[in-house]
Amino acid sequence: MNKNYAELQEIMNYGNATNEYHRLTMVRNFLVTDGVKLFAEAASAYWLSDVVMSYLPKIAKINDYFFVVIMKVSNDNKGTFRIYHEINGKKKTTVRQKIPFTNLPTGEYKFFLFKRDGVFLMMFPKEY
Repeated sequence: MNKNYAELQEIMNYGNATNEYHRLTMVRNFLVTDGVKLFAEAASAYWLSDVVMSYLPKIAKINDYFFVVIMKVSNDNKGTFRIYHEINGKKKTTVRQKIPFTNLPTGEYKFFLFKRDGVFLMMFPKEY
C-alpha cells in the first residue's frame, strides 16, 4: 500500500519509542524499530533497508556510533541516498548513492542509525 508524503510523515512522527526490534533483511545484526517497519510496509519500501544494509560493512569500520540516513526524492522519482556522521560539528558524508528510480513520494526522509557492539539499529528521529 503506497502512501503519499503527508501520510508517511505521520508515520515518521507518530511514536516516540518502540515496543520491539525487527529484522527486515537477512542480516542478523541489522534491526529496525516499529516505526521503520511500519514505514517500509506503508511505502512498499523494504528496498530502503536493503540499501542501508549494503553499506554496513563500510560503516562498521568508522569509529563512530551515530549516523544520519537521508533519502531525498525529486519530482521525477529519482533519489539521492546519503549516510553521514559528524566530526567536530561538521557533517562527514560516509555514503552517497544516486537512486535511478524510487516508489517513494517526492520529499525528504530522515532516519538515525546507531552502531553498538556490532549491531546496527535504524529508527526515526522521533523514536530516539
